Amino acid sequence: MQEPIGHLQEGGTPAGSGGPSTRPTAKVAVVGAGSVGATLAYAVLIRGAAREVVLYDVDRAKVRAQALDLAHGIQFMPMARVEGSDDVAACAGADIVAVTAGAKQQPGQTRIDLAARTVGLARTLMPRLVKVAPHAVYLMVTNPVDVVTYAALRYSGLPRTQVFGSGAVLDSSRSGTSSRTTSASPCRTCTPTSPASTATPPSRCGRPRRSAECRSWTSSRSTGGSR
Repeated sequence: MQEPIGHLQEGGTPAGSGGPSTRPTAKVAVVGAGSVGATLAYAVLIRGAAREVVLYDVDRAKVRAQALDLAHGIQFMPMARVEGSDDVAACAGADIVAVTAGAKQQPGQTRIDLAARTVGLARTLMPRLVKVAPHAVYLMVTNPVDVVTYAALRYSGLPRTQVFGSGAVLDSSRSGTSSRTTSASPCRTCTPTSPASTATPPSRCGRPRRSAECRSWTSSRSTGGSR
């Protein structure tokens, strides 16, 4: 077995900790040391959600750099160990495996083409991960996540209770943000047919401006007065 890359270090005991019995016992393996994988590992560490976090990536230089970055700041985090490796054996015994590795979308490449490449990666990666961590819960983050999650379930041979996808959390967030910033809803206190609302030009953000009458009425309400 190849010696793991990166730095192994333990941080301090969490504030208010009652001793070893209250410390987290989970081992989390993050597959893929890119921006998403490194951020996920950082989030796990900063929340004190695991006693050991492993970063696994085929890019030896990248996974070493990411592991060192996390390890150098771990003294400010709850108790944990950080390991970076390009050997899949580092994931052995993991309780949770988060897969963020995948093919990078090229200019002009369709989502279907990207899915085909990423599914091919899942076909070779999942059996290797299951071999070293057969009892882990697998969280698929790689896009297109629904397709990749189905492929991971199929090629891993694991039951549905062990393979999950991150779902459309990010897409839902983007949709909500877009709706809030682009919708041109009418003034809350002016009806669309009132002279004030129709005569008032829209603001820079696209929403109708409040009329002077509307603003004075709102101000009087906030100060306890009446219209």
